[in-house]
Amino acid sequence: AGKAVAQDDLKLYEHEAKQQADGSYKLDKTAATVTENKYIVMPGVNLPKDPTVEVKEANGPYYLFVEVTKGAKVDGDTLGYTVDGSKWINLNIDGREVYAYTADGQTPTILNGALSNVTILAGNTITVSGNEAKIAALTADNAKLTFKAYACQAAGFTDAADAFNECF
Repeated sequence: AGKAVAQDDLKLYEHEAKQQADGSYKLDKTAATVTENKYIVMPGVNLPKDPTVEVKEANGPYYLFVEVTKGAKVDGDTLGYTVDGSKWINLNIDGREVYAYTADGQTPTILNGALSNVTILAGNTITVSGNEAKIAALTADNAKLTFKAYACQAAGFTDAADAFNECF
């Protein structure tokens, strides 16, 4: 909204997760970045995942947001994750899992320029249950974890939650 950040200047990516000989995965930070990874999930074997946000250029003050959408089995009991609370604050918007970027770990930050390599997940990890029955019940839909990034002008809104609600 307001073109504080042009659509082409907002990027969300992750490093490619390559399966190793033992079946585990490792992020390949030398390869080109990707917009998604797919995994073969094994009980008790955590998955590396580093969704990352970058703003190449900004034309005015803005808020930066990420939204996490998860399948039914991404529940902390079968597959789990933690959003990095030192970089993102949960806005608790109408049942949606929306976070605003924070520079101080306490309040949403109004940004004024480029920002690079801001990861979303604490430890860049998806935790996987050791329960074989729970893992066997996973499907492409109920195990899906999706991240979206948004930027919105800061001017004209009372706070970050107001900006997100009005813009998105």
